[in-house]
Formats: sequence, structure tokens, C-alpha cells
Amino acid sequence: MSANRKSTTSRVEQIDVLVVGAGPAGLATAISLARHGSSPLVVERHPGTSIFPRATLVSTRTMECLRTWGLDEDVRAGGMDVQPMMSVSATLADPRHTLVSMGVPSAGELRSISPTTPCLCPQDHLEPVLAEHLLGLGGELVFETEVVSFDQDATGVTVSLRDRSTGAVRVVRAAYVVGADGARSTIRAGLGVRMEGPDNLANLVSALFRADLRDTVGERPCGLYRIETPEAAGVLLPTSAGNRWVYGREWHPELGEQLTDYTIERCTELIRAATGLPELDLSVVAVQAFEFAAQVAERSREGRIFLVGDAAHRMTPVGGMGMNTAFLDGHNLGWKLAWVLRGWAGEALLDSYEAERRPVGVRNTLRSMGDTGRSNADGLTDDLGVRYCSEVIPDGGGQDSGEFRQSARPGDRAPHLQVCVEGCAVSTQDLFGEHLTLLLGAAGDPWEGAIADCPLVVLRCGTDFQDPTGTFHNLYGIDQDGAVLVRPDGHVAWRSRTAATDPLTTLYSAITTSLGVPNLRQPRSAA
Repeated sequence: MSANRKSTTSRVEQIDVLVVGAGPAGLATAISLARHGSSPLVVERHPGTSIFPRATLVSTRTMECLRTWGLDEDVRAGGMDVQPMMSVSATLADPRHTLVSMGVPSAGELRSISPTTPCLCPQDHLEPVLAEHLLGLGGELVFETEVVSFDQDATGVTVSLRDRSTGAVRVVRAAYVVGADGARSTIRAGLGVRMEGPDNLANLVSALFRADLRDTVGERPCGLYRIETPEAAGVLLPTSAGNRWVYGREWHPELGEQLTDYTIERCTELIRAATGLPELDLSVVAVQAFEFAAQVAERSREGRIFLVGDAAHRMTPVGGMGMNTAFLDGHNLGWKLAWVLRGWAGEALLDSYEAERRPVGVRNTLRSMGDTGRSNADGLTDDLGVRYCSEVIPDGGGQDSGEFRQSARPGDRAPHLQVCVEGCAVSTQDLFGEHLTLLLGAAGDPWEGAIADCPLVVLRCGTDFQDPTGTFHNLYGIDQDGAVLVRPDGHVAWRSRTAATDPLTTLYSAITTSLGVPNLRQPRSAA
């Protein structure tokens, strides 16, 4: 990629990772990097984080990740108390409503399988929470800054950045670049990476508005209302704990319609028709248009440059998977980049990003083209049932069909179980962090004394944590002398049901394989 404008400075700054885009994918990547000891620079072409609510469903798995970062309560502070259901009716005021599941599991369904629950929270609340946390970790976040050129070689990527308000150009030399710059990604275009799949499934126009609809929908509205009256067919959805809503409908620019046709007056008329309240007092805040697409980039990595979020996969809002898929892309990639930069991991770990996350992007993109109704079982499987398979998890594989069940098979998200540590009840997920975690059975003596060339925490059942329910060994699929290795992102890297003949050598091989550095060094004992 090249730029017409020449740099106004000859100074080149050396940085670890440049993240282009400050949406959920970019911020999650940067936070994961910073929490693992790297110093990311995030640039965003807009003046700030999103001013639109956009995605509102924060899934169970995303909330689990936010919880490990200590951000779950901050996110819930901007959440909405809504029913996770879609209502179908002629108008909002019509007394005849059909309720359809949106695939969001209830707190009761999640109680035994997760330490948290989903949250209905608008993106314009989520993003500032993430941005503030990143800054608190020492990350750099710069708005109104765009990429004008980049050039990569075997050792790094040189990028010219322009301040959109002043025109000043800043040149950085990054070890890696992450393109988190959305559906019209400058980074993806500069790499020449094609998108595969339909790019224009539908055109929609949406109006953000304020109105007091509590007398119509009650104190606990549905998460989505599908309106079928012919003159204003579309959707209505609450986007804050107060009186802010979005009305959306299909429009047809191919037939000559223009966005300017959707004036404040026309949007007001459409909203009143959709609600069935001709005298509704409302205020239209903003109107915007967007396309429905279902596309996936042909590849998610080109040398030292990676694509995450909408830059890697565009999906429709159906199922509420887009933002969560984007966030979990960054959660997967960030720690891997940091560990490679710190010398703890090798190239195969970076290759695993595409191997593990692109299939998820493909699956979720295809499912976003389906019907809006999803069962709670589907929602659990899609969200918590992701199982990775890559060179660093050679024993992984796709999720089994049928009902979701927790499992500690390699590639799975490590199961939640309430255990006790120093008299306090915690989730097993609280045992994982900025390190590899080796969970040992109660008779795990053969594995004791393991040392790795990276942060490794060894925790033994009955010694380092107590198992009040007596279900740890069965849930994690090991005997009393077995072991499970969990990655920093909470996915199982390796498991041995029983003690190996040569446990320390076996374990060392498992650790080096999981980090993409097999046979790099000889195993060592604690002595």
C-alpha cells in the first residue's frame, strides 16, 4: 500500500504492535497485549469511540473474558434489564405478540456452567469501558488518526499515520500490525486480501430516537421487536436503560431511494406507525444506513499483519454474534503476539490464530444468514462450545452436535466449577490468568517440579484448591494422577488422563508444543 502524501517527519518510532481500529476487536486485542506485558499503540480514524449503540448483546463467553479482566461490573453498569426474546407483532402497541427465543440462555441455565451471565449493553457504553482499561494498563490510544501507507518486510512493518485534524504524519515501525478497522478495512485492502461471500444481502436504514415507551412495553421490554405493519415494517429495539431506541427498516437505493429521503419528519412518521402510537412524543437523534453482508476474508494473516473483527468477517446482526466474534478474535490474538514478543512462544502460535478463529468466523457468518429465532441450546453451543484445533492444539476438533456439555478436551474452553481457595469460593476460571495453568489431580505428585521457560502456575486439587462437590476429576476428564494444561485465554491446550511414564518430559513436550516451540530446549526438573 502506498500513499500520495509524503511524511513530514524523518523520525521513525519503534513500537511492539500497532492496532488499527478502536472498536471491540481492536480494544480487546490491545488489552490482551497490554495485560501480557506488551505496549500496543491503537489508532482510530474517528474522533472517539462509537456514538451509536450498534451491537447490544454481550455474550456469556465475552462476559467471562471481561470478568477475568475485572470489567464485568463496569459493563453491567450500562446494561439493560430486558427479556432476551424477540417479539413479533403488527405494531408495538398491538396486544397480540408472538415471543421467539433469541438463543440467550437464562441465569438458571448458566448457573452450573459459567460464573457469569450475558449482558444487554450498548456498544457506546462498552467501548469507553474498554478504552479506559487499556489506558490504565499503559496502552496508547490516539483518535482522529488514519493509516496512509504501510510496508512490511521480514522484521517488521513501517506505517505512516496521519492526524486527520492537523495533517501531521507520524511514522512508526511495528513488530506486528493488527487490522481491526472494520468492514471497509484499509489494512485488508492494502494487503489485497479478498472477501468471500455475498456483500449486499440487504440495505437497511436506522433511526436512533428517544421516546418514553414504558406504558407500551412495560418495565422489562423484549430485546427486539419485529414489526410487520406494511407501512412501517422493520424492527424496534431498546438501546439503553432509559428511553433510547433504534428503529430500522429495509430501504432500496438501487431503486433510487436516497438517505436524504429519510428526513426527521419522515422517520418520525415511520416510528409512530411502527409503534402504533400516532401521537407519540419522540426525538430523532441520528439516521444512518448500512448493508447486510455475510463475508469472510480469504485469510486472516499476511506475514506480520493480522485481521480481526469485521476486517476478517462481516456478518449480519441476526443472532447477535458479530461483536462477540470480533471481541473474541482479539482475546485470542493479543496474548499470542505478546508471548512471541517476549520470547516465550514461536511462529506456530501466531499461525494458530487463523487456524482457530477463522473457522469460528465462517460458522458464525453463515449462521447470521439464517432465521432470527435460535434456541438457548444453540446459543450455548455457539458461544461456549467453541473448540479450537491448530498446530499448537493438535488433538482439538470441532464441537460435537447436540446439547452443550462442559468438557476439558484439548481445544475446549476450560469448564467452570466452583472451588475453594483459602476458604473463598471461586470459579475454576478465576485460576487462569497471564500464565499457563497446570491443573493437577489430587494424586498429581508425578507432575510436581515442572519448570517451563514461560510463566507457569501449577495448582493441585486438594492442596492449592478444594473441590467441595467432588466433581473436579470427572468434569476435567482425569484420574487422580492426571493433569490438564490451560492457556491464558482459558482454552485447554493438553490433557493427560493419568500419569505418564516420564511425566516431566511429557509435560515439557506438551508445553513447548502449545507455545509453538517444540523441542526448542531440553526438559528440566525443579532440582
